[in-house]
Amino acid sequence: MRVIILSSSPLHRMHFTDLYINEIREQYPVDLWDVSEIYHHPGKDSEFPEVVKIHSLEELQEKVQKAAKADQCVCLTNILIFDLHTVYHLFHRAGIPLLQIDKESMIWWMRDAWYREHQEHADDATKKMLRFKDNPVTRPFYSWLEYQHVKFDYLLGAKNYYPDQAKHFIPIHSLKYDEYLRSTQEEPVLSEKYILFMDAGLAHLPAVSGQPNSIDRDDYLICMNRLFDQLEERYHLPVVIAAHPKSEYPENAFRGRQAILYKTAALARYAEFVLCHYSTSIIDLVLQRKPIVFMTSRDYMKSASKTILITTAEYARLLHAPLLELHEEKLPGSLAVQVEEAAYDAFTREHIIGQAPAGKNNRELILEFLKTLEK
Repeated sequence: MRVIILSSSPLHRMHFTDLYINEIREQYPVDLWDVSEIYHHPGKDSEFPEVVKIHSLEELQEKVQKAAKADQCVCLTNILIFDLHTVYHLFHRAGIPLLQIDKESMIWWMRDAWYREHQEHADDATKKMLRFKDNPVTRPFYSWLEYQHVKFDYLLGAKNYYPDQAKHFIPIHSLKYDEYLRSTQEEPVLSEKYILFMDAGLAHLPAVSGQPNSIDRDDYLICMNRLFDQLEERYHLPVVIAAHPKSEYPENAFRGRQAILYKTAALARYAEFVLCHYSTSIIDLVLQRKPIVFMTSRDYMKSASKTILITTAEYARLLHAPLLELHEEKLPGSLAVQVEEAAYDAFTREHIIGQAPAGKNNRELILEFLKTLEK
C-alpha cells in the first residue's frame, strides 16, 4: 500500500512532524504532493527535493488516476474540511480514501465554546450558526452545507469534536503527543534560564497579514517588546522567542532577543514559564506541567486573527491560567505564574490522551490503523 501525503501549503519541517511522515515512511512508500497553487496558498517552496508540486486540478487528476492504477493507495491530507470539496471527487472516483490527523478542530470547538459563554460578542450569523450546530436535528444538515457535501473517510484524533466531518473516527492521542515524548529526551537548547515566548504568527503570518482587517504589525511589536521589557525587569530573566516557521518578521523585530526555529518542544521543556497566544504546542506545555501566561488584546478582536485570540482566552479559562491584555501599559501587580494541577489533569484526559490506549504512542496507533486498510 502506498500513502500519498497531500498538502494545501508548501511542505516544510513542521508538516513532517504534524503528518507523521517519517514514521509512516518506516512501513510504507510515501509520495509527497504539494497542491498549494491549486488552493492559492502562498509560501516558500519546500526545502525537500522529493516534494512534487502540482499546479492544476487537471495535473492532480492525472496523478491520482496513475497512482490508483499502479498500487493500492490512501491519501493523508492537511486540507481543511471546508476546502476538501475541491479535490474530494478526484480521489473518490479513483477509490482512494481520504484521511486526516486532526489539528484544527479544537480551535473551532474552543471558538464555539467561547461564543456560547460570551453571546454579547457574537454577531447574528454566529448566533445562527450555534443554534444550528447545537440542535441535533439541524446539525447534520448544517454540516452537509458547511462542508459542501463531503467528509473525510477517516479522521484520527484525541476527541471527535465535530462528528459530521468524517465517516469514521479513529482514536489516537493529540497531534503533538509524540513530539512531547521526544522532548523528554531533548538536551537544553540554551545554557541560561529564560522565559519563552511561543510565537503563533498572530500578526506576521502571510495568511492573515495581507487582509484588510489584519493586525498592525508595528503596533503588535511595540506591545510585545514592551511586555517583554517589563517581564525581564520583574523576573530578571531574558525572553527567548520560539519562532513560528511561517512568521515574516523584520530584522531585529524583538530588539536583539534570540529567535530560534524548530526547537519549540525543547525550548518549552527548559523554560521557567511560557508566554503564548494560541498554539498546538500548548499540548506539550500541558503534558510538561509548564506554567503558561496567555496574551490577548481587546483592540485586535475585530481583526483577521480574532479566532486565535478567542481560542487563547478559552485556553486560559480551561487551564486556569493568567490572561494578559497587550495594550495595558503596565504588568498587573501580581501575576499567578503557576500550574493549576486539577485543570491540567482534566485537560489532559479530555483533549490529549482521549479514548486511545494510554500505553501506546501515536506512531504505533497510526501504523496499526494503516495496517487495517491494507487489502
